[in-house]
Amino acid sequence: MEGRTARTLPDWQALTVALTPNVFRRLIWVYVGMFALTLLAGLGYLGDSFSPLLQAAYDSEPNFLAELPYWGLVSVLVVLAVFAVVVLASLVGLYRFRRWGRALALWSTVGLLPLLAVTGPTLSGGLESMFRDIATMLWGGLLALSWYGPVGAAFAHQDATR
Repeated sequence: MEGRTARTLPDWQALTVALTPNVFRRLIWVYVGMFALTLLAGLGYLGDSFSPLLQAAYDSEPNFLAELPYWGLVSVLVVLAVFAVVVLASLVGLYRFRRWGRALALWSTVGLLPLLAVTGPTLSGGLESMFRDIATMLWGGLLALSWYGPVGAAFAHQDATR
């Protein structure tokens, strides 16, 4: 065997092999945790506060939800509830390696983007921003992984064995 070198995988291929379906499921749980921490930080339970001047400036911004008639507010809440159910269903589908779960996750992400444009100004502290950014990166990673490599194959295999 002299003169022959052992075949090594390029870095990206070694990473792909390490991203097993079990690691994917753990990443889903990490995403859920980061999302929960984002909500807790946004509600102020993690101690992030703002100066009175900054809070007063934010409070003086127009709040389109407060100006909506009752039916408009109900409509917004119904749309948000539907999106929450769809996202939860897509997480379950991703966790169980169902093809409909990854398609639902992709299309719910695409459908949510236009809604973000009408939310108006936001005020978030450092912790909330950090947790939201980590959750957003994890979500993008989960979407990408669900279509590629061993995890993508698990989606195809799971539907074939049903």
